[in-house]
Amino acid sequence: MNNNPKLRFKDKNGNAYPEWNSKQFDDVFEILQNNTFSRKELNYSNKSVKNIHYGDILINYPVNLNCQTCEIPNINQDIDLSKYKSSSYLQNGDVIFADTAEDETVGKVCELYNVQEKMLSGLHTIPCRPKFNFASKYLGYFLNSNLYHNQLLPLITGIKVSSVSKSSIKTTEIYYPCLEEQEKIAGFLSKVDELINECEGEVKDLEEQKKGLMQKIFSQQIRFKDSNNNPYPDWEEKVMDDILNEYCKKNYISNQYPVLTSSRQGLMLQTKYYSGENRITEKNNIGFNIIPPNYITYRSRSDDGLFTFNMNTLGITGIVSTYYPVFSTNCNNLFVTTYLNINKNNLFKYAVGSSQKVLSLNELKKVKIHLPCAEEQEKIAEVLSKMDELIEEKKALLSDWKQFKKGLLQQMFV
Repeated sequence: MNNNPKLRFKDKNGNAYPEWNSKQFDDVFEILQNNTFSRKELNYSNKSVKNIHYGDILINYPVNLNCQTCEIPNINQDIDLSKYKSSSYLQNGDVIFADTAEDETVGKVCELYNVQEKMLSGLHTIPCRPKFNFASKYLGYFLNSNLYHNQLLPLITGIKVSSVSKSSIKTTEIYYPCLEEQEKIAGFLSKVDELINECEGEVKDLEEQKKGLMQKIFSQQIRFKDSNNNPYPDWEEKVMDDILNEYCKKNYISNQYPVLTSSRQGLMLQTKYYSGENRITEKNNIGFNIIPPNYITYRSRSDDGLFTFNMNTLGITGIVSTYYPVFSTNCNNLFVTTYLNINKNNLFKYAVGSSQKVLSLNELKKVKIHLPCAEEQEKIAEVLSKMDELIEEKKALLSDWKQFKKGLLQQMFV
């Protein structure tokens, strides 16, 4: 640890604060008793003692957990809790490690604040209580920083399921500045988190608005009119075979185009899908399907019988595995893509197979589709494109804020 991080705060007189301190985990924290109640022994209805489960720390809970705004399950009222000492019940400032995970999130920590009800730490957690005062939220940020997580990495064991033990974390070091600088660090990062949360809420709201708009458009509750304010003709029922044009070109040179993946999150570079790993389904990509811009593809195999269609809006020609058919249509491709995704539950009956469902292009051609005239298709696609642009702009801003926070953490905890 560098006792003089790149980003430091100063006191009200403009003077530098003292250098940071460090202590071994055991000198900073007392490890509390946890419980091993399963999900079956928890509920969200009957009010009783609350219980923090490791899965919620990994997925649902923020680094600094406001116990009055986050949904925390209760322990079933028929369970005897008499063996738990009063000191085992959680309080403000306690931190809880998730000691088990199936990925690199093992060791994620949440710090509690606004604790007003009786609460215990549950399955696969390590609850810890500071032995002296820290600024509220400081420990949550520090214990989730790379500075601390890099100490945990060599202590993590397991292959399919990773875990870190109580005895292991006792060997780690806790770094901290004086209380006043802790408060400034936590306050500044909290403001950034507020902006991130606000931006995330705006993305969610826009996505919900788009979802509601699509439902009304494709159920024909909303109809468009022509330039003379006259209604367009009724939608016509056709089968996909009437409009679908299969695209059969393949690449015959390795890595001729970027390798793409069609996922439920969209069509993206395969390296991005695997979080920067240079991992592909097949090392030799000769013979992959070529997908030009604005063409449509989908993964023809599904474990749950749901199929997601993606249009290539990346502005590049790419290649996808032969498990991903490529096609265009005689209609507006964005309209068709959206229609298929909204009606994906109706595609199940066209898929074959038992453990894994397969929707071949030949079977897709049998799917019935309702189409407005070409001009109304264009208007619908234009509206959807505008919504997508707004959502992508807001997501880009959210990404910028997250990168800004990441940069701050790297400078504050080095």
